[in-house]
Amino acid sequence: MWNSLKSLREKSKDRHISSLFESGDRSAEFSVQSDGLHFDFAKTNIDAEAWAALTQLADEMQVGAKRDAMFAGEKINVTEDRAVLHTALRNLDGDAVFVDGEDVMPGVKSVLAQMADFADAVR
Repeated sequence: MWNSLKSLREKSKDRHISSLFESGDRSAEFSVQSDGLHFDFAKTNIDAEAWAALTQLADEMQVGAKRDAMFAGEKINVTEDRAVLHTALRNLDGDAVFVDGEDVMPGVKSVLAQMADFADAVR
């Protein structure tokens, strides 16, 4: 798959993005809606072949399953054998985030408060 992507990149490296807008509704073809967010890839040098190859790569690498495992608090950091907790650090509403059956948010909130105190003291 990587060689295919490299080949596609080589094929498109000298292509001007403006030439991709000459036919069809590029914005509709290369946009995605998710949870009220609009992601528009139309103004990149991607074409249908590259889009398909990247989508296939994401499927082959099981990106969706890995994302779901991250949100479920599974231990996906294999080098440290722990959950990554990215979701807990960005959990602005403070809802519980469970890892091994334990809500990690009280600890996260405590450390974030300490960081804020330190930053305020520095300022």
